[in-house]
Formats: sequence, structure tokens, C-alpha cells
Amino acid sequence: MLSFQVGGSLCGLFAGIALQKLGHRVQILERNPTSTLPSRGAGIVSGLDIEAFLNKHGICNHPIAIVNRIRNHLDESGQVTLQKHVLQETSSWDILYSLLRSTYGGQDGIYKKHVQARIGTSGASYRYGCKVFAFEEISNKIKVHFQDENGQANTSLVDLLIGADGANSTVRSIILPSVKTQYVGYVAWRGTVLESEVSQAVIEICVEKVCFFFSEHLQMIVYTIPGENGSIEAGKRLINWVWYMNYTHDSIAYNELMTDCDGCQHHSTIPAGKVSEIVWKQQRVTARKRLPPQFTEIVESTERPFVQCITDLISPRNAFLDGKVLLIGDSVATFRPHTGASTNQAAFHVLKLEEYLQGFIDLEQWQKETMKYATRMFEIGVKLGQESQFGHYQHT
Repeated sequence: MLSFQVGGSLCGLFAGIALQKLGHRVQILERNPTSTLPSRGAGIVSGLDIEAFLNKHGICNHPIAIVNRIRNHLDESGQVTLQKHVLQETSSWDILYSLLRSTYGGQDGIYKKHVQARIGTSGASYRYGCKVFAFEEISNKIKVHFQDENGQANTSLVDLLIGADGANSTVRSIILPSVKTQYVGYVAWRGTVLESEVSQAVIEICVEKVCFFFSEHLQMIVYTIPGENGSIEAGKRLINWVWYMNYTHDSIAYNELMTDCDGCQHHSTIPAGKVSEIVWKQQRVTARKRLPPQFTEIVESTERPFVQCITDLISPRNAFLDGKVLLIGDSVATFRPHTGASTNQAAFHVLKLEEYLQGFIDLEQWQKETMKYATRMFEIGVKLGQESQFGHYQHT
């Protein structure tokens, strides 16, 4: 069976590994013009389904997450007002991407030496600089129209088309053009700082813990993730932070925020290194006024912050044309980051996809289970976001 997959980020790599191991000939089309995606510099929660996928496929023999056993809530003075014993593992997008990309086709990456199982290049290809612009059903197959890496129009006749191309999915926009992301009134400032570059006061409160601060229209979360080359050694780890703040879409502040240091306007993300210095200076001033001192130090120690607009998206379904076109991961539902479940959703969808393709569940059951997860986490994310940014957050 020839499977054609759109999107070569985490979700696409999960699916590519699984499908090739099931005997499919897999082609991944990634629109990014280079063979590996740029660093995201973002922390992720390492959920149970991510762990289950990596273990099932025997991919890695090295820890990729920090184990946190304490959850702290701070007040403005930096005192811990609530502490709970909660086990949560945290990692980073960069590490997981490098691990999966190293596995796929033998591509080099920081985790190449730790990869236990490679899917190889037989029956699988990763093509970058490609853009899908249409597809249609022909003779019980899907004909995909795309621009290839040379800029030429091309087609491919496939048995299965998978949209793993994220919140702004091309596959979804073709088949469900009315389903689009909606900005919800706030953004996430994000960044990392090396553990060795912060004070002992920060380390005592924040390292190997998940720490929260809530104030009016503001929430910040801090946790530790592995450092360069996946290091989990003390001092070499990174402190990851996410700071949510409200911005009205048509405000001057929002327009300034989404204009980068080169004067270019962005719609959803200002990449690391591109935030306007004037805006970043203003944000550091706000940090000193509104954040606990430990969090202020972390923000002021960060050299390359980035900004992510928070959006909502939920598709009414994720299987089309008798199961010959499927949506997985963020192309189905985009969760607000409060859930920490976006990457785990990708792994869960692919684990269920394996069950479906092996005949353990049928298409109806696959769609029911994957949409149930998507809908439940979407609703949780909306609830958490609305409470923290527009209401009164209950510490739970």
C-alpha cells in the first residue's frame, strides 16, 4: 500500500515510522524548504502515549525527559503558597524531533547514537520543499496534486492520504475549508535559559519542579527540560518558561508585538531571534512590575524569546472518502498549551492508526476514539485558558 503523508514534523514522523513498519511505502511531503525543521526551542510535556510509542517501536535507549515531582504555586513576592506532589515529565520539541528524524531514513541528529531502531530508507521517503494544492478520488484511490522540491507541478496516485500538517493543515482546508483557527485574545511568550545562568534562588524553587504564577489576565509556568544534545545533567539543563498575556487582536500593542525586528508582520508566531527589541524591552519592564522575582530573573536572562498566538481549532471529523483521507494531530484539533497535550495527541492518534490498519479496530472506532481525545482535550484547554486569562483561576 502506498501512503502519502503531508507534514513532516512530530506527528508526521510518528506516522511515517508506524506506517513503514506495517509494510506501507511511505512518502512524507514537508513544505519547509530544508531537510530538517528549524528549532522550536519549546518545552513539551512528555505524555504516556509518547512514551508508549517510543517503547513500542524500540526507538531510544536514553532518557529524553526531566522527572518533576513537585508542583509549586508562587505569589508576587516569590513565596510558595501551594505545593503538591504531582509526577510530571517534561522534555523539548527539539529533542523529540531530532530523535524521530534520526530514526527516519537514517537522518543525522543529536540523538543518532541513542537510536535503537531505524526504519531505513527502503519503502520510505522524506521530501522537503513540497506543497500539496489539491487531491481527488479516482478509481478507489486518491490522486494528490503537489508542487515538488524543484517547483514543478506533480501528481501521485495513493491508497491513503494522511494530513499531519498541523493547525493550518492544507489537507483539512481542501476538504473542510470552513474550519479554521481562531485567535482567542491572548499570546504565549516563551523562552529558555541555561540552568547554570540563573541564581540558586531560582534553582531551589523551579528546577525539577513545575511552577505556576497567576495574576489578573496573566499566567506563567516554568519547568526544566533537557539541554543541548539532550543533556539531563544538573547545570546543563534548560529552564523553560511560558508566559500568557492578553492582547486584543485590533490593538496597537498586538500590532507592535506581531511586527518582528525586521519590520515584517506575522500572523501566528514570532520566531526566536525575531522579536522586536523595543517590544522585548517593554516586556522585561512588565516582568519586573508583575512577576515573582524568580520568574523575573528567568525572563531577563533569556536571550532569544519567541511569541505564539493562542488559537482554537476543532474539526467535526477526521476520516473522509471511506477512510482514504485521514487527519491526525493538530490538523484535527489545536489545544491551548495549558493542556500540555498536543504532542501526546499526535502519538495517541498514530497508535490508534496502527490498531486500525492492523484490523484490531474498524474505521468507525478509530474515528470515535481519536475524536473523543481531541474533543475532550480541546474543551479542557478552553476552560483552563478562559479561567486564567479572563476569569478567576482555581488552583487545582
